Amino acid sequence: MRKLAAAQPAEFQVWVFTRADLAKFIIIDIVFSSALYAGLRRVNGHDTIAILGSSVGTHLCKYLQNRGLLPKLRPGKPVRQLPWRLTPD
Repeated sequence: MRKLAAAQPAEFQVWVFTRADLAKFIIIDIVFSSALYAGLRRVNGHDTIAILGSSVGTHLCKYLQNRGLLPKLRPGKPVRQLPWRLTPD
């Protein structure tokens, strides 16, 4: 019978999403993309062009917003920093 390996401590990643990140995802990726797709579909009448246009449009919106060319979604809210301790007591 084969021996089982001893338990090894494993590293893991913690992903933190704030409400602002979720709001930005919903507004830009879902609402803006859907509206752009519907508009391109109505004007153009071709699905492939509408899908590519909505995808490129959302990426362009994110790119311009990161470069500071578009206004922020919540410009007046200060960023809160969590008080993490580096060394345990």
